Amino acid sequence: MGDTKSYYHSLAFHLRQRHLPEAEVTRILAEVHELCCEGEIAPADEFGPAQQYAAQFAQRKRRYDVGTLVFIGCVLVCGVITLMNVLARLGVGDRLLPLGLAVLAYVVLLAGGAAFAIGHGRRLPRELRRRLGQQAEVAR
Repeated sequence: MGDTKSYYHSLAFHLRQRHLPEAEVTRILAEVHELCCEGEIAPADEFGPAQQYAAQFAQRKRRYDVGTLVFIGCVLVCGVITLMNVLARLGVGDRLLPLGLAVLAYVVLLAGGAAFAIGHGRRLPRELRRRLGQQAEVAR
């Protein structure tokens, strides 16, 4: 079951990387799940690797989702910290953070923003999460 759930997360991620609308991602995941449940076969066996299966869908015009916007916001905050510290060195303002804390803030912001963006892209639609949870309970 873990491999199956991982497959759905990976497929969701790769479909979103192709900028498909959320409704279409949900529909494709539901179809894959239904076909695999009917035939009692693993999705990777039926459809091949998630990235390869997602590649058959036409790529759409780029759209920015919440994950991307959060990451861009983290990068901008890092830029503001840097700008404030540079201006302080030039005597124009006050230092926002000492160098050590600024570097730590960069690492935390960029790693956290990237982790959020990736996790947000790999999330499963609520209905599919519920179905997979029910299947896991039945399998026990």
